[in-house]
Amino acid sequence: MDQISSSPFAAFRMEEGAQYWHWDEHAQHEWCAAIPDWQELCNSWYKSIPEPGQTFSVSGVGLYFVTSRTLARDAYASIASKILKHRQEAPGAGALIIGQAGSGKGFFVWYLLRILLMIDEPVVLAYGVYCRLFYKGRAYAPRNMGYKLDTRHLPRHSKSKPIWLLADSGGEPEMTLPLLPLEDPLVFPVKTSVSHLGCAEAWATRRDAARIGIPLWSQRDLIDSFTLHDDYRWFHDELQDVLEGSSPDGDMRGVVSWLNKRHPGWRRQSVDDLIETLTEDATRRVGPIARDVHRFILNPMRSTIFPVALGMGYQVIMESLLGPGGGLTDNIFAIRPSPNPQAPMHDTFLCDFKSPVLAKEAKKILYTLHFRRDVETSDADTQHRQLFKECWKGQRTSVLASCLFVNIARYTFLGYDTPKYSLSAMNVTDSTNRVWKAAASSSGLQYLSLPRRTFKAYDPSLSPLKMDIEHVFLPAAIQNSATPTCDAFFLEADRGAQRATLWIVQSTFNAACKSKLDCRIRIRDLVSAARAYLRAALPRDIAVSKRRKMKAGDAVTVELNLVLAHPDIQDRQWSWTVPDEWIEDWRDCTCEPHVYHLPISV
Repeated sequence: MDQISSSPFAAFRMEEGAQYWHWDEHAQHEWCAAIPDWQELCNSWYKSIPEPGQTFSVSGVGLYFVTSRTLARDAYASIASKILKHRQEAPGAGALIIGQAGSGKGFFVWYLLRILLMIDEPVVLAYGVYCRLFYKGRAYAPRNMGYKLDTRHLPRHSKSKPIWLLADSGGEPEMTLPLLPLEDPLVFPVKTSVSHLGCAEAWATRRDAARIGIPLWSQRDLIDSFTLHDDYRWFHDELQDVLEGSSPDGDMRGVVSWLNKRHPGWRRQSVDDLIETLTEDATRRVGPIARDVHRFILNPMRSTIFPVALGMGYQVIMESLLGPGGGLTDNIFAIRPSPNPQAPMHDTFLCDFKSPVLAKEAKKILYTLHFRRDVETSDADTQHRQLFKECWKGQRTSVLASCLFVNIARYTFLGYDTPKYSLSAMNVTDSTNRVWKAAASSSGLQYLSLPRRTFKAYDPSLSPLKMDIEHVFLPAAIQNSATPTCDAFFLEADRGAQRATLWIVQSTFNAACKSKLDCRIRIRDLVSAARAYLRAALPRDIAVSKRRKMKAGDAVTVELNLVLAHPDIQDRQWSWTVPDEWIEDWRDCTCEPHVYHLPISV
């Protein structure tokens, strides 16, 4: 038995051995022998067996990386097997590799190249500005600069099986990739996506290519990959010297400053323990992406993501998430793939914030996001809904989806075209009367028309105590507040009246959503503000006479209406648990609410 027969990927070679491939002598004239580093790489991988351990060498072409060895993540083997099987079953398709910037899409291309050379498969690699052909143990390069890859110049299979084409931009602008014959039936392309969700890859749609996601990094993978970084040995030795009493120098000052601030007892730990601690800090702050984590570990104090990335406008965020990715948005958002049982070769993707810290910081912006003045409200609302669908994907934990639906719910009440919205009275609760559920049927429900808010009233600086208009709409996030409160509230009252209606709008996009403590506003504060507003507007003689006979606040009546907005998704159960503090507040204020639900089409 030869070495290749012991490989777990050997079965994918047995059906079509090297004897079925031939290369026309005339076609070979377009190619010449590649420079030695590529041939060395081919020699080390061709018909080899996997190296022991979880790493593999890229020393032959190490100048293209920050490491001479790379981590063979567990996910790589399963993805490679999936693609090899897909080529057997659907040779006319191809595969699009989708993932977060820094998730390892490019390294996976090299991993797959290694597997293909190991099982003696002819393959073309298009990596950045480089184009290389590997055939029967030899590495070739185009003879002429600016060569446009043509399948007539490639080896052919006697049964017309397609040749492998692996493509990755290599961190360079896509100068050569558009010249690739991605739709030629004689190639089986495996290409990394240039956009977050692969939306711009028309060839993949036309070929019905598999869409396979690269998962984010586990804690163990992040630590193991850092030990392969070219700066690891320097970092390890410098940190060890500091533990032994030396003064930190250069970037190590930033590491020591971070540890002093966040982990006062760090000097009692070993270097390995400190690397694990820094990795955990990096994951919470910048997300589980090796590139970002490594940069953070080498100097945490140099992390400038927040003041720069979080200053982006709404339109930039939308264009990046719905179109090509890259730039600052890669510092905020992450693409998380998940299997799709109905379509095993087409993963689903959840777009969310990269880390808990980023989610907390970015919510402040997204909850109070103003659209650009030259973008129509209807267009912005459409973009909100489109992105919400991308983020939803059946997932119930997306912070970004929650932020987007808050804005969808708010903008449902803004604009000028439709003056009313019908709200169904909520009359279905559980046995505790604390959990409200959407009624199974609308028959017998009462309806109430809710006036739309005016666009000019959408201003977080407004206060119900200062407004002299009938309808006041207030986004929930208060200026300079660390967290948003309820999603929106507004007051309806005639000037000088003794009765007002206080509306509270709460978006509840999860099937069973429980409000967190830091995301609530006390009902008693809103009721008190509404009563104060009415008392201040009463004629002086009425107000004085009322105060002599009644307790403060009894001179006016506030009717409380609670609107629960939720996505109108077919076959999706919906319920919402009211915060205990809210129940306590409206009972203390003798202001039991009328509850309505508003299904919003997304």
